[in-house]
Amino acid sequence: MKKTYEGLTERFRVAYFNRIPYKMRNGVKARFCEEFGITEDTFGHKLSGGNSTTMTETECKWMEEVNPLEPAKAVAQS
Repeated sequence: MKKTYEGLTERFRVAYFNRIPYKMRNGVKARFCEEFGITEDTFGHKLSGGNSTTMTETECKWMEEVNPLEPAKAVAQS
């Protein structure tokens, strides 16, 4: 279980840091938090792989597929 969780965390980090331009990260973070009903603190814990949070496949896929240029509602509909 821990190995799978670490793999999901790494995928999430790669998608966030490598795919999302620096100036667009706050907007994507806000959209992610709204989509999944979490706080920015929880987002930070997920990003760092904190033990108090659980990463899901759905969250990883969302981050891997999000287009930072799309308006928030367009992403929510997909």
